[in-house]
Amino acid sequence: MTVVYIRRNPLDPRKTINYLDSCAFNPHAGEIEAARKMLALHHSNQVIIAIPKSVKTELDCAGTPTEIRELSGGMFWAFAPSLTPAEQIKKERVYSIVIGNGKPENFEADASHVFEVGRRRGYFITVDGRLLDKRAALKEACGVVILTPTEWLTIFQQTAPLLG
Repeated sequence: MTVVYIRRNPLDPRKTINYLDSCAFNPHAGEIEAARKMLALHHSNQVIIAIPKSVKTELDCAGTPTEIRELSGGMFWAFAPSLTPAEQIKKERVYSIVIGNGKPENFEADASHVFEVGRRRGYFITVDGRLLDKRAALKEACGVVILTPTEWLTIFQQTAPLLG
């Protein structure tokens, strides 16, 4: 397992809102067990898990598997408020990093998810390899911390002794 060092003292997932990408529940990504543990922590009120508005839009699409929709049921979802000029510049940087040389229509939603969470300074949990590969640049661009479900659980467990 790869350990990702976010900062000397990682933010305790209990003290922030944790945002999920819809693909975090992809059973083919090898992270489904960790994602289910995250949901259990959410349902037992130990952490807050929310869905960015742009992810909610994806989940509402007819092509989204029923299991994924059911797993996301009962979660909070965040609105995307209007942007300041400085935030618009950050958004453009995030979009440039995520989309790169790809077709904007293929990656614009991912860029929107990342930017939304970066504005709120929470964790963004995903199994999207493109986003995971670009997480250092995205953190620098907008402050987002991108993790896999397993990495998030590791931080959750590491920060537990700090409570008290």
